Amino acid sequence: MVHKRHITLHFTWQRAVVAVVIALLLGVVATIAYGLYRHWAIEEWTAFATVVGAVVTTMATIGTFAVVLLTRQNVQAAVEMVAANLQMVEEMKEGRLAQARPLILLDFVRENSQIVLRIGNYGGPASNVRFSFQPALLDSHGRNVAHRPLLGEGLPLLTPGEEQ
Repeated sequence: MVHKRHITLHFTWQRAVVAVVIALLLGVVATIAYGLYRHWAIEEWTAFATVVGAVVTTMATIGTFAVVLLTRQNVQAAVEMVAANLQMVEEMKEGRLAQARPLILLDFVRENSQIVLRIGNYGGPASNVRFSFQPALLDSHGRNVAHRPLLGEGLPLLTPGEEQ
């Protein structure tokens, strides 16, 4: 049975830059060796230096352009991250405020043979709690119970988890 192997090359711009720089350096070294072998005159060395200078300048220009492009991409990514962080902070703030808000629930509970009104706070602290009922809250005898002390006067403070 023959197994085929797939070779994946991860080619990045950094590797391309390194490859080009190595190729240029090898070319420069080979040209210097050639010039030494052929015993170049000063004019030939000057021409060689001019060509190397032009190549280096061109490569520096290309490198600068690449850095500008990469910087632009990094700035765009940073702006997107800042926007996402601001949205996350806003959501966290809303969640924190929701936890701090009082959540007052009135519940009727059967205890023995009576039905009792239970008042509980399942959120943040509540102060100056007042009650109003529409239609009126009546007991089993038809009397309005909204004027009894707890319901009529309200509660100055109802802490989280507290029930009355």
